[in-house]
Amino acid sequence: MRPGEIRKILRMQPFLPLRVHCTDGRQFEVPHPEWVLVSHRCVAIGTELADDGIATSLEYVDPMQVVSIKPVSAA
Repeated sequence: MRPGEIRKILRMQPFLPLRVHCTDGRQFEVPHPEWVLVSHRCVAIGTELADDGIATSLEYVDPMQVVSIKPVSAA
């Protein structure tokens, strides 16, 4: 998926929690758009949060490995 497409989905209002599906079968829950950072070469997805709301663990994915992004309720 192109980085611009990912950013567009993350900016949709109202935001709905999402599940990111990758080519290798990995799936990531995204409860809030601030859990994801998108660049041209990398998508960083927060996978764990500390009590203060700061991500303590990140997964890095090539944007071209993202095959779909769906609302959690529809996945």
